[in-house]
Order: sequence, then C-alpha cells, then structure tokens
Amino acid sequence: MNTTPMSKPSMSGGDAILKAYGVLTALSAIKNTTFTDSQKPVLINDVLAYVNGRTTKHTERVELQLTTNLNIRRQYQQLLKLNRVEHIAKPRAAHSDGVFEIRVGEHGVLLKLKQSKGNANQFYLIIEMSESVNVEANKVLVLHANTTTQTQRAVFPPLHDGRSQMIIQKDELLFALLQDHDVEIDIQ
Repeated sequence: MNTTPMSKPSMSGGDAILKAYGVLTALSAIKNTTFTDSQKPVLINDVLAYVNGRTTKHTERVELQLTTNLNIRRQYQQLLKLNRVEHIAKPRAAHSDGVFEIRVGEHGVLLKLKQSKGNANQFYLIIEMSESVNVEANKVLVLHANTTTQTQRAVFPPLHDGRSQMIIQKDELLFALLQDHDVEIDIQ
C-alpha cells in the first residue's frame, strides 16, 4: 500500500487540472483505504435486496445502518413506497388486551395475529390479500414493521389462495414491534 501523498500541481495548470487532481487524490485515498466490515458503506443494492426480502452477506450491516444512518433510512423508506403491495398505518386506538388480532391495510389486505392452541408462546401471523389487490400467484411476501427507531422484517412463504402465514414466537422482536402503537407496516 502506497501512503505517500501525490504532489500538488501548480496553480498555472488551471481549474480543470486542479479539479482532476482533487478527484484523483480522492480516488487514490479510497483505493488505498481498507475498511472493516462495520465501516463498509451500505449500497443502494444492499438496501433493495433487504426490502425485497433477500438475505445477503450485507443484511446485518443494512439492519444496523437503518437504525443509525438517516440517509440509509430515507433510501429504505423510498424503496418501500415504490415497491409496496400494501401499507398499514399506525393503529388509531390502543389494543384492549395488548395483542392486536387484526389490522386492515389501505387496500383491504388483512394482517391477523392468532394464538396457537398448542403453544401459548406461538402466534400465527397471517396475511390475507383482498381481491382488489393485484398480486401474482405464488408471490413471496415480505412484511416490514417500522417505528422511528426500529425495523423488523419477515419473509412469508408464497401466497396460496390469496393467503400466507408464518409462526412467530411471543418473545421475538417482531412480535413486540407489531404490538407497538407507533408501528407502520408495509407489505412487499
């Protein structure tokens, strides 16, 4: 790794040469810089993969940056808006027993939470698509639950007869976030 700085050209070279020198110096610094995993930048492709439910080697870094980097958070929110099938706004009233049973989206999609009869700590999280929502058959749905400080996602199995479900545990962060009164939910 070469750490010797490039010599600065004289002012007689003109503004174009000085700008080119600045760009080359910046590129040289980037080329010679080694990042640790936590310092590597999160790219828009990494955020898009996260929004679409794909798990990559950068998923943990994206999740960390969503809570700490406002620019990444804005990109994430814009991508959610562009790609969403349904949006479920914040609840208007508090849940009486602390666990919501059903939430309805802007286009009539239902999000249900049903306790398992066999295990008190397990819940079925169910998405039921309304007929007005045009979604291709066997589409894998991704649920994004967001507050101002937290983000969680869940990748559902492919739709079957307009319905998909998964099991979540009561002690999971997603379960707690779904109970939060400030949560907004997007379905991709």
